Amino acid sequence: MRGSPAVLWVGRLNANKDPLTVLDGFERSLAWLPDAALTMIYSTDELLGQVRLRVAGAPALRARVHLVGAVPRERIPL
Repeated sequence: MRGSPAVLWVGRLNANKDPLTVLDGFERSLAWLPDAALTMIYSTDELLGQVRLRVAGAPALRARVHLVGAVPRERIPL
């Protein structure tokens, strides 16, 4: 993981987990944490298109958000 701090989000890219709000909050935090990076691990991707559009539309997020996708549970701590 990259960033200082390195932020990890593990969930589903669906309305219930609301990844778009996570991205909004992370983008706002960059004013105070300019070296932060967000890694997103997700098992379902219903909102992947919207998440990609949101990241692509914000220069600050493009450089700081890493969409990983599915990772086996036992590998997450690594």
